[in-house]
Amino acid sequence: MLIDIDNYLIYNILYFICNEDLFQINIISKYLNLICSDTLFKKKIYKRIHPIIFNVLDNYCIKCNMNKRFQYSKLIEYGYNRCHHIT
Repeated sequence: MLIDIDNYLIYNILYFICNEDLFQINIISKYLNLICSDTLFKKKIYKRIHPIIFNVLDNYCIKCNMNKRFQYSKLIEYGYNRCHHIT
């Protein structure tokens, strides 16, 4: 069923999914795993603008932010989100 949808549309949908869900989406099907493992897609996700993410303990989540260091001005500009990671 996913193969019937245009690849460009799937890439755009995955581009706007939060990082925590994006890490888990490759479990759904081999086709989505193939898309998520594409190096061009990974570069695009890594360089996209997204809000700062804090974990359950209100600490900066290194997993969801992909080891990025943000400036304080980006926190105000893009806001923040929460994830379910502990570390």
